[in-house]
Amino acid sequence: MKITRLSGGEVIELAKRARVIGVHERKWAFFRSGRGRLMLSPTTGPQCLYRGQTQRHTPCFPTIYRHLKRPARFLHQLTANEAMSIVADVARTFLYYSELDQHPVFRWAKSQRLDISELEIAQHYGVPSALLDLSESIEVALCFATHDYSEREGFQPRTSGSGVLYLVNRLHVPSAYAQRFRPVAIQPFLRPFRQWAWTCELLMGECFEAGPSIGCIEFEHSKALAEEIRGMAEAEGSLLPPDPLADLAGAVNALRTFPAHSVKSAASHLGPAYPEVRFGKILDALRRAGYSIVPKAEPIYQPDFWARRELCYRSEIRAWEEFAARRIERLCVRRRTDKRKPLQWGIDGQPTNRYSPPNPGGGEIALVS
Repeated sequence: MKITRLSGGEVIELAKRARVIGVHERKWAFFRSGRGRLMLSPTTGPQCLYRGQTQRHTPCFPTIYRHLKRPARFLHQLTANEAMSIVADVARTFLYYSELDQHPVFRWAKSQRLDISELEIAQHYGVPSALLDLSESIEVALCFATHDYSEREGFQPRTSGSGVLYLVNRLHVPSAYAQRFRPVAIQPFLRPFRQWAWTCELLMGECFEAGPSIGCIEFEHSKALAEEIRGMAEAEGSLLPPDPLADLAGAVNALRTFPAHSVKSAASHLGPAYPEVRFGKILDALRRAGYSIVPKAEPIYQPDFWARRELCYRSEIRAWEEFAARRIERLCVRRRTDKRKPLQWGIDGQPTNRYSPPNPGGGEIALVS
């Protein structure tokens, strides 16, 4: 990985040259997956993705693996406490999913048969996972690279030390690795939309810096740099508007008592990757590590909590429809009769080569009318 050192002025000039907020128009396409769900995918996919950090961490791991004292590729290579910390975070993710089911926007999306990437949403709002946050906006990435953030105090500029900006050239990333990058901003939630959010999935023990076609820029922090970058990043509104999904993530992350259904879901998800021979049954191993399991737990946010905020979320849906839905195109994919040949497709009926459609669920991609 190549590392380049830039001054604060050079970072600002780079951000101005590559800026997308207020300049670049995002567009998406609907298509129907093999599961019959309506999927959204970007038709104006970015050439570069960015990740900003207030300091460089080596190795660069996703949150779920940052507690590891040494790199490992498999759970059986860890101590019991390290492994149970990962299992607990997987259980937290499934608990977060169950809370999402009560969210008015999530219920609306289900009524529209719109597929929502639950894992990407959980990661974006702060539940530890094997994903890393990225953005197709250099301004957004630099804002997170030049500021500390907390839900209570908001953005606070860094004034000392060195920040880092990672750049991923998607045009040069091998196709197998490119599938790890997924857009989050197409979800009907305002925060990821404002942040032009993407994620990258890493396997256990993989360092983000070791990925293909990744560059790194280091720079010195200053208050002037942070203020200039934040003004660019929030030109169209706050990157972090108030959202109880972030508070929910904080509440879930603090839990050391889990309902049995979330642990069972975690066990099913891990499957053979969990070494029962080494650590014993998951329920027993979690208890030995200091976690508690209860047969059933009340939802963190009760239905009346969401009901009181119904008007707020209806506004969020309207905002998403205004800013995102009007930029949606139709992805027309002609079914192939010879599976050895590539799919033929086009945007709004016109052939194009600016987007390569995915095929989730393993089924044929059908024309969305």
